Amino acid sequence: MRRRTRLIAILSESKALFQSRLPYFIVFALIPAAVFSVLFVAVTLRLVGDTVTDSVATLGATELVAILVPAGGAVLAQLLVSPFVYQLALSARDGDNRPFAEIADDVRRKYVLFVGWSFLVLVFTIVGAGVFLIGAVVVSVVFVFVGFVVLDGHRRPLRRSVAAIRGRVWDVVGIMSVVLVVSAGVPILLSGLVGVIPAGLLQFINTGIVLIAATYAVCCLAIVYRSSPVGAPPRDGDAEPENAPIDITDAAIAEAAGEQFENELVSQPSRDRSEPVRSDD
Repeated sequence: MRRRTRLIAILSESKALFQSRLPYFIVFALIPAAVFSVLFVAVTLRLVGDTVTDSVATLGATELVAILVPAGGAVLAQLLVSPFVYQLALSARDGDNRPFAEIADDVRRKYVLFVGWSFLVLVFTIVGAGVFLIGAVVVSVVFVFVGFVVLDGHRRPLRRSVAAIRGRVWDVVGIMSVVLVVSAGVPILLSGLVGVIPAGLLQFINTGIVLIAATYAVCCLAIVYRSSPVGAPPRDGDAEPENAPIDITDAAIAEAAGEQFENELVSQPSRDRSEPVRSDD
Protein backbone atom coordinates (compact mmCIF):
# COMPACT_ATOMS: atom_id res chain seq x y z
CA MET A 1 0.00 0.00 0.00
CA ARG A 2 2.80 2.39 0.92
CA ARG A 3 4.68 1.54 -2.29
CA ARG A 4 1.62 2.34 -4.35
CA THR A 5 1.18 5.64 -2.50
CA ARG A 6 4.80 6.55 -3.17
CA LEU A 7 4.43 5.70 -6.86
CA ILE A 8 1.30 7.85 -7.16
CA ALA A 9 3.12 10.72 -5.43
CA ILE A 10 6.06 10.43 -7.84
CA LEU A 11 3.78 10.32 -10.89
CA SER A 12 1.88 13.34 -9.60
CA GLU A 13 4.99 15.38 -8.82
CA SER A 14 6.53 14.62 -12.21
CA LYS A 15 3.53 16.21 -13.91
CA ALA A 16 4.79 19.69 -13.01
CA LEU A 17 8.29 18.80 -14.23
CA PHE A 18 6.96 17.52 -17.53
CA GLN A 19 4.75 20.56 -18.10
CA SER A 20 7.58 22.99 -17.32
CA ARG A 21 9.49 21.85 -20.42
CA LEU A 22 6.57 20.41 -22.37
CA PRO A 23 7.46 21.66 -25.90
CA TYR A 24 10.99 20.28 -25.70
CA PHE A 25 9.88 16.94 -24.27
CA ILE A 26 7.29 16.54 -27.04
CA VAL A 27 9.79 17.38 -29.79
CA PHE A 28 12.45 15.02 -28.46
CA ALA A 29 9.86 12.24 -28.16
CA LEU A 30 8.52 12.72 -31.69
CA ILE A 31 11.94 12.70 -33.39
CA PRO A 32 12.49 8.94 -32.84
CA ALA A 33 8.81 8.32 -33.65
CA ALA A 34 9.26 10.07 -37.00
CA VAL A 35 12.39 8.02 -37.71
CA PHE A 36 10.50 4.81 -36.95
CA SER A 37 7.51 5.65 -39.15
CA VAL A 38 9.63 6.80 -42.10
CA LEU A 39 11.82 3.69 -41.98
CA PHE A 40 8.76 1.48 -41.54
CA VAL A 41 7.17 2.81 -44.72
CA ALA A 42 10.44 2.80 -46.67
CA VAL A 43 11.40 -0.76 -45.69
CA THR A 44 7.91 -2.13 -46.21
CA LEU A 45 7.57 -0.61 -49.67
CA ARG A 46 11.06 -1.81 -50.55
CA LEU A 47 10.30 -5.39 -49.53
CA VAL A 48 6.96 -5.70 -51.23
CA GLY A 49 6.94 -2.97 -53.85
CA ASP A 50 3.26 -2.28 -53.36
CA THR A 51 1.07 -0.13 -51.12
CA VAL A 52 1.69 -0.16 -47.39
CA THR A 53 -1.68 -1.76 -46.67
CA ASP A 54 -1.09 -4.66 -49.03
CA SER A 55 2.49 -5.10 -47.90
CA VAL A 56 1.54 -5.51 -44.25
CA ALA A 57 -0.92 -8.26 -45.22
CA THR A 58 1.56 -10.13 -47.45
CA LEU A 59 4.79 -9.50 -45.62
CA GLY A 60 5.17 -13.07 -44.40
CA ALA A 61 8.76 -14.07 -43.64
CA THR A 62 10.09 -10.53 -44.14
CA GLU A 63 7.87 -9.06 -41.41
CA LEU A 64 10.68 -9.31 -38.86
CA VAL A 65 12.98 -7.23 -41.05
CA ALA A 66 10.30 -4.60 -41.54
CA ILE A 67 10.06 -4.20 -37.76
CA LEU A 68 13.70 -4.56 -36.70
CA VAL A 69 15.10 -1.95 -39.09
CA PRO A 70 12.68 0.86 -38.07
CA ALA A 71 13.05 -0.15 -34.42
CA GLY A 72 16.82 0.01 -34.68
CA GLY A 73 16.65 3.46 -36.26
CA ALA A 74 14.26 4.68 -33.57
CA VAL A 75 16.51 3.34 -30.80
CA LEU A 76 19.51 5.10 -32.32
CA ALA A 77 17.58 8.35 -32.62
CA GLN A 78 16.35 8.00 -29.04
CA LEU A 79 19.92 7.41 -27.88
CA LEU A 80 21.08 10.61 -29.56
CA VAL A 81 18.35 12.85 -28.08
CA SER A 82 18.29 11.25 -24.61
CA PRO A 83 21.04 13.47 -23.11
CA PHE A 84 18.86 16.53 -23.65
CA VAL A 85 15.76 14.80 -22.23
CA TYR A 86 17.63 13.67 -19.11
CA GLN A 87 19.22 17.07 -18.54
CA LEU A 88 15.90 18.86 -19.00
CA ALA A 89 14.31 16.51 -16.44
CA LEU A 90 17.13 17.13 -13.94
CA SER A 91 16.97 20.88 -14.50
CA ALA A 92 13.21 20.89 -13.98
CA ARG A 93 13.64 18.87 -10.79
CA ASP A 94 16.28 21.29 -9.50
CA GLY A 95 14.19 24.36 -10.36
CA ASP A 96 16.67 25.45 -13.01
CA ASN A 97 14.80 27.84 -15.32
CA ARG A 98 17.69 28.70 -17.61
CA PRO A 99 17.03 28.93 -21.35
CA PHE A 100 17.35 25.72 -23.31
CA ALA A 101 20.47 27.01 -25.09
CA GLU A 102 22.38 27.17 -21.79
CA ILE A 103 21.15 23.72 -20.74
CA ALA A 104 22.15 22.33 -24.13
CA ASP A 105 25.62 23.83 -23.65
CA ASP A 106 25.95 21.84 -20.41
CA VAL A 107 24.90 18.69 -22.26
CA ARG A 108 27.44 19.30 -25.02
CA ARG A 109 30.37 18.81 -22.64
CA LYS A 110 29.12 15.39 -21.53
CA TYR A 111 27.30 14.29 -24.67
CA VAL A 112 29.82 11.70 -25.84
CA LEU A 113 30.14 10.19 -22.35
CA PHE A 114 26.38 9.97 -21.98
CA VAL A 115 25.87 8.28 -25.35
CA GLY A 116 28.79 5.93 -24.76
CA TRP A 117 27.64 4.75 -21.34
CA SER A 118 24.02 4.50 -22.49
CA PHE A 119 25.08 2.37 -25.46
CA LEU A 120 27.03 0.10 -23.10
CA VAL A 121 23.94 -0.34 -20.92
CA LEU A 122 21.93 -1.10 -24.07
CA VAL A 123 24.44 -3.82 -25.00
CA PHE A 124 24.22 -5.28 -21.50
CA THR A 125 20.42 -5.27 -21.78
CA ILE A 126 20.46 -7.07 -25.13
CA VAL A 127 22.94 -9.65 -23.84
CA GLY A 128 20.84 -10.11 -20.71
CA ALA A 129 17.74 -10.66 -22.83
CA GLY A 130 19.62 -13.22 -24.91
CA VAL A 131 20.67 -15.17 -21.83
CA PHE A 132 17.40 -14.90 -19.93
CA LEU A 133 14.56 -12.42 -20.22
CA ILE A 134 14.68 -11.52 -16.55
CA GLY A 135 18.32 -10.59 -17.06
CA ALA A 136 17.32 -7.69 -19.30
CA VAL A 137 14.88 -6.48 -16.64
CA VAL A 138 17.56 -6.60 -13.93
CA VAL A 139 20.07 -4.70 -16.08
CA SER A 140 17.46 -2.08 -17.00
CA VAL A 141 16.60 -1.50 -13.35
CA VAL A 142 20.04 -1.42 -11.71
CA PHE A 143 21.58 0.77 -14.43
CA VAL A 144 18.59 3.07 -14.91
CA PHE A 145 20.37 6.06 -13.32
CA VAL A 146 23.57 5.85 -15.39
CA GLY A 147 22.58 8.80 -17.58
CA PHE A 148 21.82 11.02 -14.59
CA VAL A 149 25.12 10.07 -12.94
CA VAL A 150 27.05 11.02 -16.09
CA LEU A 151 25.26 14.37 -16.38
CA ASP A 152 26.04 15.09 -12.72
CA GLY A 153 29.73 14.69 -13.57
CA HIS A 154 30.40 11.66 -11.36
CA ARG A 155 32.82 8.90 -12.22
CA ARG A 156 32.05 5.16 -12.23
CA PRO A 157 28.42 5.64 -13.35
CA LEU A 158 27.60 1.92 -13.30
CA ARG A 159 28.62 1.54 -9.67
CA ARG A 160 26.94 4.76 -8.61
CA SER A 161 23.73 3.79 -10.40
CA VAL A 162 23.65 0.54 -8.41
CA ALA A 163 24.21 2.54 -5.22
CA ALA A 164 21.44 4.99 -6.10
CA ILE A 165 18.89 2.24 -6.77
CA ARG A 166 19.15 0.81 -3.26
CA GLY A 167 15.87 1.23 -1.45
CA ARG A 168 14.22 2.51 -4.61
CA VAL A 169 13.88 -0.64 -6.69
CA TRP A 170 10.10 -0.81 -6.42
CA ASP A 171 9.74 2.85 -7.33
CA VAL A 172 11.69 2.25 -10.54
CA VAL A 173 9.85 -1.00 -11.28
CA GLY A 174 6.52 0.78 -10.82
CA ILE A 175 7.53 3.58 -13.20
CA MET A 176 8.70 1.07 -15.82
CA SER A 177 5.49 -0.91 -15.41
CA VAL A 178 3.42 2.17 -16.22
CA VAL A 179 5.43 2.69 -19.42
CA LEU A 180 4.99 -0.98 -20.38
CA VAL A 181 1.23 -0.77 -19.83
CA VAL A 182 1.05 2.29 -22.06
CA SER A 183 3.26 0.60 -24.67
CA ALA A 184 1.00 -2.44 -24.72
CA GLY A 185 -2.29 -0.55 -24.50
CA VAL A 186 -1.74 2.07 -27.19
CA PRO A 187 -1.54 -0.41 -30.11
CA ILE A 188 -4.71 -2.10 -28.88
CA LEU A 189 -6.57 1.20 -28.69
CA LEU A 190 -5.33 2.25 -32.13
CA SER A 191 -6.00 -1.12 -33.78
CA GLY A 192 -9.43 0.09 -34.87
CA LEU A 193 -7.77 2.73 -37.05
CA VAL A 194 -5.93 0.18 -39.21
CA GLY A 195 -6.99 0.77 -42.80
CA VAL A 196 -8.64 4.06 -41.91
CA ILE A 197 -5.45 6.14 -41.85
CA PRO A 198 -2.13 5.39 -43.62
CA ALA A 199 0.06 2.81 -41.90
CA GLY A 200 3.02 5.19 -41.65
CA LEU A 201 0.95 7.83 -39.87
CA LEU A 202 -0.52 5.19 -37.59
CA GLN A 203 2.97 4.00 -36.65
CA PHE A 204 4.01 7.59 -35.99
CA ILE A 205 1.07 8.17 -33.63
CA ASN A 206 1.60 4.83 -31.92
CA THR A 207 5.34 5.27 -31.39
CA GLY A 208 4.95 8.94 -30.49
CA ILE A 209 2.52 8.24 -27.65
CA VAL A 210 4.76 5.48 -26.28
CA LEU A 211 7.85 7.71 -26.37
CA ILE A 212 6.00 10.62 -24.76
CA ALA A 213 5.11 8.23 -21.93
CA ALA A 214 8.78 7.17 -21.74
CA THR A 215 9.82 10.83 -21.54
CA TYR A 216 7.34 11.37 -18.71
CA ALA A 217 8.97 8.37 -17.01
CA VAL A 218 12.36 10.12 -17.25
CA CYS A 219 10.90 12.98 -15.19
CA CYS A 220 9.73 10.42 -12.63
CA LEU A 221 13.18 8.84 -12.55
CA ALA A 222 14.78 12.26 -12.03
CA ILE A 223 12.70 12.65 -8.87
CA VAL A 224 13.71 9.21 -7.60
CA TYR A 225 17.38 9.82 -8.46
CA ARG A 226 17.49 13.14 -6.64
CA SER A 227 16.01 11.44 -3.56
CA SER A 228 19.05 9.14 -3.32
CA PRO A 229 22.33 10.06 -1.58
CA VAL A 230 24.15 9.67 -4.90
CA GLY A 231 21.86 12.05 -6.75
CA ALA A 232 21.23 14.56 -3.96
CA PRO A 233 22.53 17.99 -5.07
CA PRO A 234 25.02 19.62 -2.65
CA ARG A 235 23.41 22.10 -0.30
CA ASP A 236 24.86 25.41 0.84
CA GLY A 237 27.60 24.77 3.35
CA ASP A 238 28.09 21.13 2.36
CA ALA A 239 31.49 19.89 1.37
CA GLU A 240 32.21 19.91 -2.33
CA PRO A 241 31.73 16.49 -3.97
CA GLU A 242 34.79 14.33 -4.51
CA ASN A 243 34.52 14.49 -8.30
CA ALA A 244 33.44 18.12 -8.56
CA PRO A 245 35.21 19.97 -11.39
CA ILE A 246 37.97 22.38 -10.38
CA ASP A 247 37.58 25.99 -11.42
CA ILE A 248 40.82 26.97 -13.17
CA THR A 249 39.70 30.23 -14.73
CA ASP A 250 41.91 33.32 -14.34
CA ALA A 251 39.36 34.94 -12.04
CA ALA A 252 39.29 31.90 -9.74
CA ILE A 253 43.10 31.75 -9.60
CA ALA A 254 43.35 35.45 -8.82
CA GLU A 255 40.74 35.15 -6.09
CA ALA A 256 42.52 32.18 -4.53
CA ALA A 257 45.87 34.02 -4.63
CA GLY A 258 44.30 37.08 -2.98
CA GLU A 259 42.78 34.97 -0.20
CA GLN A 260 46.12 33.26 0.43
CA PHE A 261 47.92 36.61 0.65
CA GLU A 262 45.35 37.95 3.12
CA ASN A 263 45.65 34.81 5.28
CA GLU A 264 49.42 35.10 5.39
CA LEU A 265 49.17 38.78 6.26
CA VAL A 266 46.76 38.14 9.12
CA SER A 267 48.75 35.20 10.51
CA GLN A 268 52.04 37.16 10.46
CA PRO A 269 52.82 38.48 14.00
CA SER A 270 52.55 42.24 14.32
CA ARG A 271 55.86 44.10 14.51
CA ASP A 272 56.44 47.07 16.77
CA ARG A 273 56.90 49.96 14.41
CA SER A 274 59.18 51.68 16.95
CA GLU A 275 61.68 48.79 16.84
CA PRO A 276 64.55 49.67 14.58
CA VAL A 277 65.10 47.58 11.55
CA ARG A 278 68.17 45.42 11.90
CA SER A 279 70.63 45.36 9.14
CA ASP A 280 72.38 42.24 7.95
CA ASP A 281 75.67 44.14 7.76
